[in-house]
Amino acid sequence: MADHRTPERACEGCGCALSRYNGGNCCSTCRRSLRDLRRNSPAVSSEVWTDAELREALASWDFGVVARLLRQRAGLRQEDLAHMTGLSQGFLSQLESGDRQLTNVNRIIEFLDGLETPAELLPLPSRRTQAPALPGDEPVGSARGGTADRPPTVNDVAQVALWASPAMTESSTTVVDIGAIRAMATAFQVADRQVGGGRLYGPVSRYLRDEVAPGLLAAVGGSTQPQLFAAAASLTEAAGWMAHEAGDDTRARKHLAHAFRLASSAGSPALVGNVCASMSHLAGQLDEHDHALRLADLGLDNARQGPNIAPLVARLLAMRAAALARQGAKQECLSTLRSAERSLADSNSTTGETEWLSPFDEGSLASEAAACLAALGELAAAEDAARRALGLRGKDRARSRALAQLTLAGVLADAGRLDEAAVLGLAACGLAASLASDQVCRRLDKLGHRLQPHQNVPDVTAFLSELTSVRGKQAPDDSSTLWPT
Repeated sequence: MADHRTPERACEGCGCALSRYNGGNCCSTCRRSLRDLRRNSPAVSSEVWTDAELREALASWDFGVVARLLRQRAGLRQEDLAHMTGLSQGFLSQLESGDRQLTNVNRIIEFLDGLETPAELLPLPSRRTQAPALPGDEPVGSARGGTADRPPTVNDVAQVALWASPAMTESSTTVVDIGAIRAMATAFQVADRQVGGGRLYGPVSRYLRDEVAPGLLAAVGGSTQPQLFAAAASLTEAAGWMAHEAGDDTRARKHLAHAFRLASSAGSPALVGNVCASMSHLAGQLDEHDHALRLADLGLDNARQGPNIAPLVARLLAMRAAALARQGAKQECLSTLRSAERSLADSNSTTGETEWLSPFDEGSLASEAAACLAALGELAAAEDAARRALGLRGKDRARSRALAQLTLAGVLADAGRLDEAAVLGLAACGLAASLASDQVCRRLDKLGHRLQPHQNVPDVTAFLSELTSVRGKQAPDDSSTLWPT
């Protein structure tokens, strides 16, 4: 019988067996040694990079020609290039002869970074955009992302692909059908409203990894780059919210940071603003309200750069108001909410492209307003806004309806109307049983804790009993260890 086992590969440096997860030709020890040697290798002078033929080879990603021309123009040996890039001399020889191709994302990054290729020569968008930090995220300006002092490198664009799929292979550069992505995004959005993002996080992540990420490098520099990067940014943002719904806020932050960089590379200020709104919302969920306010303001700055998109401006203003409410800035919060209402009422004046932007309607604004007013202690106004939000959410929006019920229940509980709050809690339990939403579960638990001291009220007793039943049927929640705060 034929042996279908993968042949064992050996390190070209020391001959030890390579892990099947190692996509290179050297073990980690030899790779570190090569990097140490690289420090003593000759550098490529800035004059060499002005060569027209070399620039053309870089633009077309013909790395075999790049290696050959660098040796000729800079007087380097293949051994020098090996020391500089961490690639083996044997591989470089085959690369120059055309027998091997350099298409693996990890190797491309290593090759270009090792040669200290000037950023302006990389076939990537030259946008001096800084990804804003979220609570618990890595500091902006680290090796992972672009900074305000330099354009993005190939590493920035490959971020989402490498994070989602660390073992991308030579078949990774494929053309992606943007129409198919659009159809999938719509399908995910419809399903999310009905069953919650927790159940969809896995499928969306796999779709990003297997279908979208492989086409990013293939699209760089081409006519489809803005469209594909915009589509990838939108889906990556959705994955962030689905991770949040699944209770994994560490991954949620990572997805949103990647979405920001992709939106920047797409050249769309509106899409950057849209991602900022999501980051602001998440920061608020993490009780990091200073960050939430800063991110909302950054989003507004971007959203106002291009044609008017009233729903996006309204969403960002609502996020700003939410942060102000938690900071106790009552008058500024109320003024910002009024501005959001005016912007949304002026939606007919929208002239910008809204594809790939998150929807934001009257029901969305009413929900945000109710939460803001409740935080400010304006219970009567909060009740009116919460009832309006609930009235605008039909059976096709199960998660939004459950959240609206819980917002109203919280307002009524604060007003001492415990029986009414418990009845709404019971209704939310009925929806939660079919939802995979950490957000809904947390809100239910919060209401249960609020009503626990009043078990003598019959409706409260019924709610607490149903809550215990519903939460007992769900998987144990260990997400608290993933919250950075």
